[in-house]
Amino acid sequence: MIKLELGIRYLSQLKRIRPNDMGRFESTVAGALRDCGASVRREGSLIAAEFPQAAIALWLDIALALESLSQALSLVDKELLGRACVLRAEGEGHEGSALIRFLSAHENPSGIWCDRQAASSLSEYAVFRESGGWYALDAFKLRDKPAIDADDFWFRRGLADRIYSLGLSDPARDKRLVVLEGPPLCGKRQTLRLALSRISSSVETLRISFDEAGRGLSPIADALSESLWSRIAERNADAASSLRESRSVVEAIGAARLSAELAAEREKAFSAYFAAFVDAWLGSLPASKMPVVVVENVHFAEDSARGLLASVIGPLAAAGRSHAVFTDSAGGASAGLSSSAPIRLRADIPSRNELADALGQSALYDECLRAAASGGVAAALRTAVGWQQNADGSLASLHPRMAGDLLEIAYALSLSNELLPPGELSAALTAAGNPRAALPLGLARLRALGIIDDETDPRIVVPGFVRFAESLLGPRADAVRVLVRGRLEALVARKAMLNSYETTVRLVGLGGEIDDDGILDAVIEGLLRGEYGAFESAVKTGSLSSVVGKSREPELRALFSTRKALLYEDEPAVSAAFAAAFPGTDGRPRYASFDLLDRSAYALSEYPLGAASIAAASGEAKKALILLQGDRAKKGLSRAYRLLGEAELARERINEAIDYFGFAAESAESADDRHEAMLSSVNGAATQFLLGNISRAERDAADAERRADALFHGDWRSWALFMQGRIAFSSGRYGRAVEIFDSLGSRGGSPRSLFLNWRDRSLAFAGESAAPPFADESADASLFRIEAAFLRREYEAVEKIADAYIAAPPPAVFRNPERLDLSSGFAFVEDRAIGRDGRDRVTLRLVRVYRSFALAELGRASEAVSELHRIAREEPVSELDPYDAFYFWAFASSLRASGVPSVDWQTALSLAFKRLQRRSSRIDDAAMKRDYTTRNRWNAALYADAKSINLI
Repeated sequence: MIKLELGIRYLSQLKRIRPNDMGRFESTVAGALRDCGASVRREGSLIAAEFPQAAIALWLDIALALESLSQALSLVDKELLGRACVLRAEGEGHEGSALIRFLSAHENPSGIWCDRQAASSLSEYAVFRESGGWYALDAFKLRDKPAIDADDFWFRRGLADRIYSLGLSDPARDKRLVVLEGPPLCGKRQTLRLALSRISSSVETLRISFDEAGRGLSPIADALSESLWSRIAERNADAASSLRESRSVVEAIGAARLSAELAAEREKAFSAYFAAFVDAWLGSLPASKMPVVVVENVHFAEDSARGLLASVIGPLAAAGRSHAVFTDSAGGASAGLSSSAPIRLRADIPSRNELADALGQSALYDECLRAAASGGVAAALRTAVGWQQNADGSLASLHPRMAGDLLEIAYALSLSNELLPPGELSAALTAAGNPRAALPLGLARLRALGIIDDETDPRIVVPGFVRFAESLLGPRADAVRVLVRGRLEALVARKAMLNSYETTVRLVGLGGEIDDDGILDAVIEGLLRGEYGAFESAVKTGSLSSVVGKSREPELRALFSTRKALLYEDEPAVSAAFAAAFPGTDGRPRYASFDLLDRSAYALSEYPLGAASIAAASGEAKKALILLQGDRAKKGLSRAYRLLGEAELARERINEAIDYFGFAAESAESADDRHEAMLSSVNGAATQFLLGNISRAERDAADAERRADALFHGDWRSWALFMQGRIAFSSGRYGRAVEIFDSLGSRGGSPRSLFLNWRDRSLAFAGESAAPPFADESADASLFRIEAAFLRREYEAVEKIADAYIAAPPPAVFRNPERLDLSSGFAFVEDRAIGRDGRDRVTLRLVRVYRSFALAELGRASEAVSELHRIAREEPVSELDPYDAFYFWAFASSLRASGVPSVDWQTALSLAFKRLQRRSSRIDDAAMKRDYTTRNRWNAALYADAKSINLI
């Protein structure tokens, strides 16, 4: 610990007369010390503070604390009888108050005193005068400007003038794309900034910066800053509101900076957002402002980012809407970024004359020229300020002015630039107790020393700097890694950084341990996003155990295999994945529970699903639940409840299923498990639809859409929209259903024909299509053709199509509860609960009903009555079947057509109406209940018949 003691002697009576003023002064002093990372206590007139020696940039913090302390004391000096502040880094030494009394007897009792070690460590920041074995602080030099500063080290004034003269200086001239080429560190960035500074009063800049790390689209996401968004909001509230609704995609892209692979859905969504953002930004600028898009180091951009820039930025420059300036290597990476030929300018290493102009004919410029030839402007600057460099531009020794604090800051910067979003190093240092001024001061000095080239976007420009810093810092490097690791872990915890195997690799590289839960969650969360290539690569290369540990590797590989199969692979691959037994858990019950849950899902995947499989699935889920009960905050609990709900749904126990799905939703929210929370909304929509509360189902479907959209799960979002279309259809709002299904069908993709079939069905029920085209020969299309033919009174066609459908073998379907099934519009709703006999029971029963109904209309009423009697009275009709009232109404109508006594068909009609009433009574929205009973085509007909015989 570094100890500081401040003794204060007030003028007689002052503290008694003005206690509040003196109390505020002491609180200010204590607060200044705390702001700089010290722990503070008061003992009478003595204020004591301790600084932890493990802190990053410790002596810079202490220097800032002493500066704040000196300023506070100067304001009350005239009211003090004396004061003495002692800072000591050596041993315990004197007791604080005794030391203060000793120094008070000194020839210059008031001041800030340091022991030898503290004064030596602070010599970079302050001037001391030795006196009697102690060192009195005479003056601060924290903000002294170095003799050679980066601001004075511009090389490309002539080139900057050319960029400026190409049109950037005149807003009225045509916009264009300029490419500034040249080798790394040749001064392109400084040149460009010098050119833009000439028009700083009128230019509005969108700056995108790439570097060696690549990071996919995250550099573009980082450029869409809150300040730019706020500027759009000030000038175009509507555009800002629209952008705000989908801003989560920017956060998601930024969070994926450590992922080598990015889900296509995320990339597509961000591309659309970026185009809309740039358009809104340009639209919000007043005529007097000149828009300039600056893309630095485009040669480092990955293909996805370069393609996006080509599709958005290039056309803007070609159309004259904005200037665009790219900096590039000599490799021509900027080719294809614009439909018109860009203006290309070349920047090379500085010439002798440029160096002489910058250095004022210093004898150093020959050495600087040689350094610039190999390391660019930054190497020339380091030579100018006295660094000892190797031939490749790397550092040979520590510069005298590069205090250990600056080395620690630079090392932290080199790690954070690769791992953290911009600005996170500052937040990490502040959270660790460093004063806010520490980092800006450190960056200014690093820039002056040629270690970084820009304080606003600081990047280390020294080859091999990480190894150089680690060799000099020794154990102190561990403290820096702990700081960066802690920030990275905090970002992962709050979802600002995606948890994945790649993130785990980085965390392990920063030291410390990854616990069992952490690595398991990282592997599974990557799987759920479809980003699992890094894990598979580690398995192939044999590097997995070095990250996860040898004891965990077999279990993680087994869990990865089974979950990946369930999520993404076909039936043979799923069966193969579950053929092997799970390895021993080695005391990790959560790993065992995840295996049990995978096997529960596999048991539910059997089709047709028998009672034994349902029991097995339920049993495995309950075993997992017991293992997971110890910690309800852990992920997995929600999935256990969901699978239990699936098992109950397969048994047609709707209330039990709803209860379990409710438990799953609560657990998912508690554990912040966003994937399971989305599935909870999905299951809520499906089960409420089966129960009959379609208004609640609609709300759950809208919530599922929102959650799927936030997670960029395109298939689940499509299903949530599709479900809203189904609910609109069920409630007789056929026009709205057409809109939803048509919008889904216009997006393309594999289920496009499914959505178009449902659109055509809605058109047929709305009476807007004489002969719907229907997109394919699927089971849905066959049923809908029968319905459409029945509505057109083509009863012979109904019988023919129905006979072909009934005679066809049942479709071979493999389903599992981890994956969305869009083979049919009924697959993920009715067939999960009542389609478990090897055939889609709902669609088959509907086909049989329409066929029988058609026979009655063809004069074959007795045949129709016989078949409908079996369906309505002899076969068990589940209460979960949304069409049960329709079946009984068809039975009643056929009875009436057959000429039976009225009491018989009216009894059947009464049964149908009671079923309609029971189902509609569960709808908790009055308007939707009214639509369901009066606008739904068949329900309206049943309602009218019931009214005709006074049932209403």
